[in-house]
Amino acid sequence: MGRAERRLVTCVFVDVVESTDLTMRLGPERMKRVLGDAFADLSALALEHGGTIEKYVGDEIFVIFGAPVAHADDPERALRFGAGAVRWSHTDQRSIPLMVRVGIETGEALVDLEAIGSERQQMAVGGCVNVAARLRGEAEPGEVLVGPACAAGVGEIADLQDLGVRRLKGVGDVPVRRLVQLREVRSPISLPLVGRATELERLGAAFERASGGRASFVLVSGPPGLGKTRLVEELVSSLRDRARILQARCRPGTEQGVNTPQRQLLGSDLVGEVTTDTIQARLATLLSDEPERRRIGEGLAHGAGLAAVPRILSLRPEERLDELALAWRRYLAVLAETAPVVVWIEDLHWADPLLARLLERLWLDLAVPLLVVATARPEVGVASLRPHPDRVVLELDPLDNDSARALARTAGNERAAERGEGNALFILELARVGATHSALPLTLHGAIAARLDELLPADRELLQRAAIAGESFGVRDAALLADRDPAEVAGVLGRLAHLRYVRPVDGLFRFHHALVRDVAYSRLPLEERLRLHARFASECVHPDDAEALAHHWWEALGPAEAEWVWGGEPLLAQMRRDARRAHVVAAQREADRGALDAALSLLDRARQLAREPSELGEVAGAIAFAYQRNARGDECWEHFLEARDAYRAAAAPVPASLYAQSLVVPTLAWGYFRKLPDEALVRALTDEGIAVARRSGDPQSLAALLVARAAFTGDSDSLDESLALVDASTELGPFATTLFRIGETQYFRGDVLAALDSFARLERSGALELLNDADLFVFRAAAAYHEGDLAFARATAERALTLSGTRSAHTRQHALAALSLAHFGAGEWDDVRADAAALDDLVERHPGASFCLLGAGAAAAGAIAEARAGGGLAELPSFLVRLVPESAMLRASALLLPRAVSGVTDVDDAALAAYERTRGRWDRQSWDCVGLNPVLALIILERWDDLAPHLDRLDHFAAQGSRLAGALVLAAREEVVSSRGGSRPRHEALRSLGYSGISDLLSFRPR
Repeated sequence: MGRAERRLVTCVFVDVVESTDLTMRLGPERMKRVLGDAFADLSALALEHGGTIEKYVGDEIFVIFGAPVAHADDPERALRFGAGAVRWSHTDQRSIPLMVRVGIETGEALVDLEAIGSERQQMAVGGCVNVAARLRGEAEPGEVLVGPACAAGVGEIADLQDLGVRRLKGVGDVPVRRLVQLREVRSPISLPLVGRATELERLGAAFERASGGRASFVLVSGPPGLGKTRLVEELVSSLRDRARILQARCRPGTEQGVNTPQRQLLGSDLVGEVTTDTIQARLATLLSDEPERRRIGEGLAHGAGLAAVPRILSLRPEERLDELALAWRRYLAVLAETAPVVVWIEDLHWADPLLARLLERLWLDLAVPLLVVATARPEVGVASLRPHPDRVVLELDPLDNDSARALARTAGNERAAERGEGNALFILELARVGATHSALPLTLHGAIAARLDELLPADRELLQRAAIAGESFGVRDAALLADRDPAEVAGVLGRLAHLRYVRPVDGLFRFHHALVRDVAYSRLPLEERLRLHARFASECVHPDDAEALAHHWWEALGPAEAEWVWGGEPLLAQMRRDARRAHVVAAQREADRGALDAALSLLDRARQLAREPSELGEVAGAIAFAYQRNARGDECWEHFLEARDAYRAAAAPVPASLYAQSLVVPTLAWGYFRKLPDEALVRALTDEGIAVARRSGDPQSLAALLVARAAFTGDSDSLDESLALVDASTELGPFATTLFRIGETQYFRGDVLAALDSFARLERSGALELLNDADLFVFRAAAAYHEGDLAFARATAERALTLSGTRSAHTRQHALAALSLAHFGAGEWDDVRADAAALDDLVERHPGASFCLLGAGAAAAGAIAEARAGGGLAELPSFLVRLVPESAMLRASALLLPRAVSGVTDVDDAALAAYERTRGRWDRQSWDCVGLNPVLALIILERWDDLAPHLDRLDHFAAQGSRLAGALVLAAREEVVSSRGGSRPRHEALRSLGYSGISDLLSFRPR
């Protein structure tokens, strides 16, 4: 083909019936003249209706509507031509009667525009051509048969008889209809008598409510073109002097590239390019508190994809989302101190799940003057939104007749309202193409296509190629894609902007409507489209913009037709490698943001691009990483094993980093699992990973794996070696997470002095930015508590609690648990109860969040405080199931002391077994790291004969530096002596350290 385009066309085949018999009667010479006259008449009739003669074959004529010029009503034109051909065959003015059969169908075809008017054949190729030809063969003389696509678009102007499904040769089963008659005047269109004044009033009321200090959300929902954007524009334009407007638009898939909606929102309030520096500069004008500025800025930058903040990456998935939401909530709250804020998100139906979840958290229960307005197609399920007094849903209906006519008058053609069906964009586009009262486009596609055909071919081709870049593009992008001079392209785009095909926005050009871009893009032939995407990825997209690279490489290599398009291409293997790598990097960024669905979609494409087993191993490892980042242990484990097998099948080394990132889940974050893996396999693979890390010389992975083994098996040598690797590094940053895990493991082992040293070292190093600092202070407080420094433990726990106020429910639970320890030790029982009540409220308010053993400790402490006052434990066991669902043994250990204080005399063997150091990691009690609770429980119950081994353990931890363990063992032995008739215990060591609460419990005996 020459200059070809993919076009929405309507194909018409007309066959002159009984021509063979006529030829026998009339002879070939006279029959040739008869057919020539017939074709001349039919051709004139086709041209009169705007059709193009594709070819004549024997006694058949093929006519196309929609090329080289599209009309908004091409399907209707085709039907009128077909009906006219039948009427022509019935005329009495001809001496020789002829009958015709007609087949018509609409669809996409590849059209050779240069073949029009030439001698070339095969001007159009497509499924609709074949269907129309077969329908012509099925038709009876004088009959017009219509295919399903055409029938769907002409219902308002045609009466069609359903003939059922017919099996067409070479096509398959097709629903067929027969044209009965055409209407010259349309049937009245029934439209609800609803304009836009009511919706605008409700939008205004939502703003007034929000400006009073009740953050609100409005969803404006409706099909494309009903005026959702125009409605919000009207509100926003009226608020320019009263409110601060932040605006963003979502785009489908990864077409958004790096310009995420979050980045667009930030750009609405920043001067210059959106960067981490400009965000911090803006925050400096709003906030005097430097640490708060830094934290908010990190959350904004991380969520916008500007930076991968290690501290945020260290959080659990829900914690990361909460961190991002809290950063935005604080940012918007500060902006709203001077004027109400309106956040406007367009096309929410294209938002990734992460943005949708973040958007919900922006306004909910926020007492600031903030209005969030989103426009969306009906795909965003209104029924799925939870009712809320500050949420408004506006579902737009088509415009009523009066409003439609007013809009059409504004656009210069009131007649457009008669066939616009209340769709504002439809009316505008029809008015621009000079609509008449009888025209009805098959779809909006037809109206926009007609307007595109008003352009010079070169200008139309420029728009079509520029559409490769997306809805927005630069002059350089369009020039490269069109192979034209940038200065010339800039002039053409300026002219097209004046004609309202595009509009200038922030130094770029944007299609006047996303659907205009979609229609222009759809016209590119498939092969040209794929090659342009590959060129754009290679020459226009910045190498760091992995998201945009992934999008364009996939559009170039992903379609099924890519195999024949790129067949024989010498650079194909390299293109696939580049594409796969871009998908993996983009997926990692999405996983870092917590957008698991987006990450997995990218990685599914990366898997399809992979060809070698080692490449499949890389992709499977990236999938494992995405699941690990998002607390999905079972899936992480499955894909880790798949990746390992793929590398081994390729006889390629398994990366040590794959072991390090995956084995942290079963050894240190086993709560991510629904079904825990085989313990022996975890041990074996940890050993295997350590061996791989040694051979490959990867100290970071080796250190991470060694501490994982130490945590899982209790191996002291592995912990020492891991710490030695950290010590040997000249830069702590790459080892910060490992050092935190070392300190955590040291604490769980009861080596509290070593743990305190590791935590202090992290704080001194300035590496807090790389970590979940709230959790660091939680464990530092707990270590200080067990070391014997109750005052420092309390102060550090309060610091953790303050930080956790801007974190997830899980992290806040940790901080409450640390503070509860300090209150518990000091015997501040009212505060212990208050901590437990705060925990209960936290769990109640976050039904989807996960909790853990630390929260179980705070809940147990609260129950102890209640039991001392004569209360019961009725709700505690079920509450512990909510907190620690994975281990009955851990729940038993949490219940041990509350049961004793309540007077339950039997001691659960499972509770004591959880304190055994040899116990599997998943059932090992580690929050009570030196084993205080068994000693307290056994003394309260006066189980003196069972006490010895637990006192020996306290002696051990006292020798390692736990002053609390040493003070408790002295007090416990005083209790033993007293039970045998000795002097009354005084617990001087405990009380001198401030642990009056533990002293009280040692003397407590239930009634």
